[in-house]
Amino acid sequence: MKRLGITYPVALDNDYATWNAFQNQYWPAKYLIDRSGHLRYYHFGEGSYDTTEARIRTLLGENAGMLPVANELADPTPTEQMTPESYLGYQRLERFAQKTITPDRFATYHRPSSDLQQDELAYGGRWKVQGQRIVAGPDAQLRLRFRARSVHLVLGGHGSVAVLVDGKPVGVVPVRGSRLYTLAKLPTTQSRLLELQFSRGVEAYAFTFG
Repeated sequence: MKRLGITYPVALDNDYATWNAFQNQYWPAKYLIDRSGHLRYYHFGEGSYDTTEARIRTLLGENAGMLPVANELADPTPTEQMTPESYLGYQRLERFAQKTITPDRFATYHRPSSDLQQDELAYGGRWKVQGQRIVAGPDAQLRLRFRARSVHLVLGGHGSVAVLVDGKPVGVVPVRGSRLYTLAKLPTTQSRLLELQFSRGVEAYAFTFG
């Protein structure tokens, strides 16, 4: 909050009490609750920012008798087809190119010999695959065939992630605590191969794309 200059209250849900009370399955998820405590609107995933703002304005204006002025910022949500959110822990792992995982302990993963299909991902090297995350061991790598202009990954721990796109290095991302990190920004939306090399102990949770 200090780093981003946020001065208003922010609720923490470290024990997932609110998450579980709503039976939430998505990140991000938006819930709008009115002054009486009734749930009036929800939306799962990125996008629909203009609709969400319209609902906020409607709720704010219910007792005031007039709607607040609309925000004139453009909605930057991409409209092209792109890779969906991709979770890395075994509880929500999808589009996984390898046949099996070893849950909750370190194991060695061998990259598939064939090319990845669109939106598929694969582990390489030593990983501990847990329910919500994967934890890097020696020579930990990850490959993903994605379609997007930007790639973001929720990471934790301390270390670094080297990023290659279509075999070309695009940078090294220093990891300093748990948050969303931008791995790559590209000029156009097209299918590309992402390759990541992790330092030991770095945690990875979920990809999002833009």
